[in-house]
Amino acid sequence: MGVDNTIACICNGDNFVVDNINVMKSVEMLIGYGAIKGKYLSIPQNFRPDNIHLDNTNRVWKLHRI
Repeated sequence: MGVDNTIACICNGDNFVVDNINVMKSVEMLIGYGAIKGKYLSIPQNFRPDNIHLDNTNRVWKLHRI
């Protein structure tokens, strides 16, 4: 069994916003952020997720938590 309908957002920069995301009938949502500077991953200081909705009310299969 695999994972379907996964959304990945990987951004590079110091300032960004993830806004107005609607996901329906999805298994999961993954938001990754950061920038590689030299040998290290730099986490931006001004990251803001806003208006993110995950709706599984009409999903046919039963969802399980890990």
